[in-house]
Formats: sequence, C-alpha cells, structure tokens
Amino acid sequence: MFTKKQLTKLILVNLLITLVAISLSIAGILFSLGQMKNIAHSIDEKKKVSAALEQRSETYANIKKDIVRYGDSEQRIADGLVPIDDISQFISALESLGAQNGVEQTYHFGTPSLSTSGESLGITSVDYTIQLHANNYALIAYLKNFETLPYFTGISGFTIIGTSPRGINELSTVTMRATLYAKNN
Repeated sequence: MFTKKQLTKLILVNLLITLVAISLSIAGILFSLGQMKNIAHSIDEKKKVSAALEQRSETYANIKKDIVRYGDSEQRIADGLVPIDDISQFISALESLGAQNGVEQTYHFGTPSLSTSGESLGITSVDYTIQLHANNYALIAYLKNFETLPYFTGISGFTIIGTSPRGINELSTVTMRATLYAKNN
C-alpha cells in the first residue's frame, strides 16, 4: 500500500493545501474588512456632506424668505421716520388709533431735540405724552395697535389712575410718556 514516505508526503501535501486555503481565507477576510472600513468611512463622509448641503439649503431658504420679508426695509425705514417739521401724518395715525379702539385721547408734544445716537444720521427725537380715557380692554387693544404703528416711536412709561372703586376695569385715566423719532430736513 503506502509506504511511510508516501504517507508522510501525502499528509504534508494535504497540510500544505490546507494552510494555503486557510491563508487565502484569512487574506480574503482581511481584504473584506479593509473594504468594509473604506465603505463605512465613505458613507460617513457622504452623510456629513449631505447634512452640510441640507443645512446650506435651509439657510438659503431662510435668506430667501428674509429678502422677501425685509426687501423693502429701506423704504419702510424712510416712511417710518416722519419729517420733523410735519408730524401731522403721525398725529393722524394716533387719532385713527384712538377712534378705532373707542378711546378718547389728548396729546402734548415737547420740543424736538437732536438724538445723541442719531447725530450723524440726522435723527431728532420728540418726547410726547398721550392722555387716554379708557377701560382696561380698550387700553389693551389700543396698546396692541400702537405697537403696530409704522413709525419709530416707543413708550417710555405710563400711569393708570382708576376713577371708580373697581379700579381700571371701569373708565380710567392713562398717561403715556413716549418718544417719536423723526428725520431732520
């Protein structure tokens, strides 16, 4: 049958074939792991690029909305600064606001003064007071509508004096101190 030499040779050949197969399998596994690592890295990079692109698209959409919203801001600013020598359009807006909310009002405007922050811009400020006769619901509606006036004006303080035991729920006297910013001519 087989001699000891042939049997040893056959065992060594089969062992060598097995070692070559195992080595090739290990090399294939290591190659596959390297490829998986490269693919995972590539996927991570694509996710980062996709997220950055999505963020840029979102930023672009927001800028586009802002341009539409604020596109006419320069004109709105120009319209919001009434000329200091003719504040009649502002007074008309206040009268309309009072009538709209059913509030009886009187106003008193002070002397215009050059705004310290607006010297180089040619902006003048005028302090004024408004005295209103209103209940709390009319006052709240008046203040909400006052806030939407298209002029550069702001309330610096107000005082409410209730005229009845029920306080401000009934007719009260409200004195508001405010400032109007106007453009110099």
